[in-house]
Amino acid sequence: RLVTARNDHVPLYVVEQGATVGKKGERIVVRAPQKDEVSVRLIDLDHVALYGNVQITAQAVRALAERDIPIFHHTYGGWLVSVTSGVLGINVGLRVRQFALSQSEYAALPIAKQLVVGKLKNQRTMLRRNALGIEEKVLEELSRLIRLATEAHSTEQLLGIEGMGGKIYFSRFSKMLKADHGFEMEGRNKRPPRDPVNAVLSFTYSLLVKDCLASLLAVGLDPYCGIYHAIRPGRPALALDLMEEFRPLIADSVTLQVFNNRVITEKDFTCRGGAVAMSDNARRAVIRTYEKRMETLARHPLFGYQASYRRTLAIQARLLARAISGEIERYKAYTTR
Repeated sequence: RLVTARNDHVPLYVVEQGATVGKKGERIVVRAPQKDEVSVRLIDLDHVALYGNVQITAQAVRALAERDIPIFHHTYGGWLVSVTSGVLGINVGLRVRQFALSQSEYAALPIAKQLVVGKLKNQRTMLRRNALGIEEKVLEELSRLIRLATEAHSTEQLLGIEGMGGKIYFSRFSKMLKADHGFEMEGRNKRPPRDPVNAVLSFTYSLLVKDCLASLLAVGLDPYCGIYHAIRPGRPALALDLMEEFRPLIADSVTLQVFNNRVITEKDFTCRGGAVAMSDNARRAVIRTYEKRMETLARHPLFGYQASYRRTLAIQARLLARAISGEIERYKAYTTR
């Protein structure tokens, strides 16, 4: 066993508008108007996520940075806009290798193929397990795309294969939703999402990219220098790479849970100008469900022991770092049966 099954450190989410995050001794303290003060020991924190109009003091920022605890700044709706972290002083040599690999399609392609194959396999598993009346031809087509992805000769080919797989998967996503609850979706849409299901999917993806970014920072990789996703200013391309195989298993699974278990209902959404937004209570409910999912134990297919999904993200980030550095022959995506 390389690591313990669960991470002893936990994230702190601050979604209360007008709240202030400060420091008192060895604790991080959250204060909000007409709310009780909440505090968490610094030693217990994995990262801090702030949403919307939330302030943080210089003393708190410094204390978190000194302990390599990143701070994620999100819009009110959940879009990640910036990251505050300590000095990135570890594994400079690893990042040099990462930058060189990202510029060579030939060197990057084996890792990129694993990312896409992992995502397609997990999408197929989600439909096979959860979609009511799923057609066998749909599963066969996803299997065909998996084979094509393993044989792809370019990143452009992979992008096309991934796109076809995503179109098939999301065209059947509603089959995984309980019909009597009244929620449907017609394919994936975003910026803005036009239905409640897509609104929750976008939010859970923002939660997942945050955790992938934190895992990459912890091993010394640059989250903005992608291997599969193109490099763009402000885009955490490598975090998007890492999250591909986990989208169905974590974000999509959480989305299905909150709708199928009636954690959130129609009253938790508002529609204005064709865009659908979640209420404060809905966001809190989704975060709670997401965190429960991240603490769920599952058997790692490579090592054979159980680990939480948050711990598994850290394991995959380490494997990715070792593949980039050349310490292992190839990166193996995380998949489940």
